[in-house]
Amino acid sequence: MRDNNFDTMRLVAALCVLISHSFPLSYGATAVQPLFLLSNGQTTLGTVSVYVFFVLSGFLITGSFERQLPHRFVLARGLRLLPGLAVVLFILTFFVGPILTTIPVGEYFRSGETYYFFAKNLSLTGYVGELPGVFGTNPTPNHVNGSLWTLKYEAECYLLVFLVGIAGLLTRYTLAALWAVALFCSWRWGDWRIAELGSCFLGGAVLYAWKPPFRWWIAVLCAVIWTASLWTGFRLSSATVGAYVILYIGLSPAIRLPKVTHWGDLSYGTYIWAWPVQQSVTLALGSAITWYLNLFISTPIILLLAGLSWRFVEGPALTLKKRRRLKASVAVDA
Repeated sequence: MRDNNFDTMRLVAALCVLISHSFPLSYGATAVQPLFLLSNGQTTLGTVSVYVFFVLSGFLITGSFERQLPHRFVLARGLRLLPGLAVVLFILTFFVGPILTTIPVGEYFRSGETYYFFAKNLSLTGYVGELPGVFGTNPTPNHVNGSLWTLKYEAECYLLVFLVGIAGLLTRYTLAALWAVALFCSWRWGDWRIAELGSCFLGGAVLYAWKPPFRWWIAVLCAVIWTASLWTGFRLSSATVGAYVILYIGLSPAIRLPKVTHWGDLSYGTYIWAWPVQQSVTLALGSAITWYLNLFISTPIILLLAGLSWRFVEGPALTLKKRRRLKASVAVDA
């Protein structure tokens, strides 16, 4: 399991989200991206990348629950999501916001919206985009960190695995049934986000549980079907044949992507820092902004912040998880 391409795939997906967001953050919400045109309005590069995140997450999180006690599973998931998120939200709310707001700083700190932004987003129960007076004149106004909307659904998928797992029902048949329900709901109510993203997550979970053979010719066939679905049914195919392609790339010994973890796992930090950095670049350049200039200036800043996040926040948090596991092991041995 350790010798795989997952780390690289996650970082590439995070960078693709950055590329995708360069268009609306530079030109406005109606900006048309190439993949949006190619797919007849079905998807964007950022959406495909989010599907990749959820498929990989479904595969890995299901395995994670199987390998540890439920309370350690909860701790591990919390330590992976919350420390980095808390730092981003704290810096945006209490440092970036007061500097960039167009309203008086005293009014900014008296506003309940300021603290609601921090608390609601950190709770993972929903997404709040606005800080008072921040980015209000940008082409995509009033969204301080628009990438965070997916974290609620990620947390809900974790909760699903936890609840099904502690009920003793985390079996291949239960997961397949849940996957079928999610696919139906995604087909019937296409804009229902938990069904759309949950079907991708459960697609990864089902492939973990059933452990089908990963053959190159099956992957090629699935890739052809997935590509053809760009003109119709892309959402459903991403959670089915797309999930197979994603995990084939991740697990196949015939494919070895470059290792990108020399400076740590930068994927999560890249994802949660990218939007506010890109918004700030847009604000600084004003009418001179283009999507490629935004991307050129933002990317090194984002990767630097992601590296610092891993070095001083995310990495130490995961080390804490390992230390607790080691202490528990020592206590059992004693």
